[in-house]
Amino acid sequence: LWNGRRHIVAVARRALGLSSEVDASEGDEIMSYRTAVLLFVGSFSFICFWLWLLGLPAWIAPLYLGLAFLLYLGITRVVCEGGIPWFACPIIASDAILGGFGTRALGPKGIVALGFTYAWAADMIILVMACAAQSLKVVEESIRRHRRMLLGSMLIAIVVSICGGMAVFLGTAYEHGGLNITHTLKEQGYYQWQDAAARLETKTEMNWGYWGHTGIGALVMGLLMFARQRFVWWPFHPIGFPVSLAVYKMFLSILFAWAIKTTVLRWGGPRLYNTLKPLFLGFIIGEWSPKIVILAWEWARQH
Repeated sequence: LWNGRRHIVAVARRALGLSSEVDASEGDEIMSYRTAVLLFVGSFSFICFWLWLLGLPAWIAPLYLGLAFLLYLGITRVVCEGGIPWFACPIIASDAILGGFGTRALGPKGIVALGFTYAWAADMIILVMACAAQSLKVVEESIRRHRRMLLGSMLIAIVVSICGGMAVFLGTAYEHGGLNITHTLKEQGYYQWQDAAARLETKTEMNWGYWGHTGIGALVMGLLMFARQRFVWWPFHPIGFPVSLAVYKMFLSILFAWAIKTTVLRWGGPRLYNTLKPLFLGFIIGEWSPKIVILAWEWARQH
């Protein structure tokens, strides 16, 4: 956000009707800057109001939601720049708020209210923001005209995915038993309420040690980003720091991908690298295609 501060200010000026550096490039976006800013402000305000009605103190709600959005942005950055399919963030917004301000600041209603937010602000492995960011990158390189039509396509895809996912999940869970098909219903269906019950029994104040450790992590991350941007010889990517605690399930796959990519670029150059791209895209399609076929077959067989 700091590195992009000039662009953000230019977008805000454009949204307010003032002249800015992005006047000429607005036509390349999938919506106008004014529409994007108004939707963001309206959505943020509505969710804060909803959180306040749910029980969060009025001054905590925007802090909590702002932190959740920052974590979404971080996950998106890691997925897009790191090239990994998903990323489990090592921290969630509710833990950060309770660890930083204590349970007394939220009160019983606020603690219980945070339990209801686990469905959309807890261990988000993948989210729409990351998918949208990668889609917009593809659009930037391949679609030159009528980009505004993409927004409607994305909204339709989101609605179809939500409805289809709910129907498949609920139907399968009721037919075969939710505990038999996934550990999510068994372990995560009640985790937030166990967590809330434990916090209701513990009265804590603002934890300065928590903020101190957070500051140390921010300092390390800032130094890594500074070194990457200032020194050409610096060998370490800053994304490795937040990913190190959450990528253990993908480590072997990442190691293989790194070894193959390094070998191809070293001995075959960009030409061989571009030639092999369809092969590895085929691996991804090959993993998901049988699942789609089996799902369609089962649905047709039952209906």
